[in-house]
Amino acid sequence: MYAILSGMHRDPHYWSNPNQFNPHRFLPSASKESTTAYFPFGEGPHLCPGNKYAMLQMKTMMCTLLRRYRILPGDKCRSVGDVRFEFGITMSLLADGNDIRLEPRV
Repeated sequence: MYAILSGMHRDPHYWSNPNQFNPHRFLPSASKESTTAYFPFGEGPHLCPGNKYAMLQMKTMMCTLLRRYRILPGDKCRSVGDVRFEFGITMSLLADGNDIRLEPRV
């Protein structure tokens, strides 16, 4: 039996503008929304044992990427906000709908 948590993660009942990328909704000061409806690694006795390691790896990768590069819209995008994602069981960039570029920081 599988629980498709991505449906709950994008349910307007729990989140305002659920398909909009808004990392600020998880800050302690923005606790108006139900963060208990977010289960990226499961919950309770079924919590993924790699949770803390995965979060550390993601933060390390993002910090390294942002420290070394500037993320800019490509020629086909007017702004980084034009970048779109495909939502399913996993989230991925659209194969034909995105144009971003990385510019090395000096």
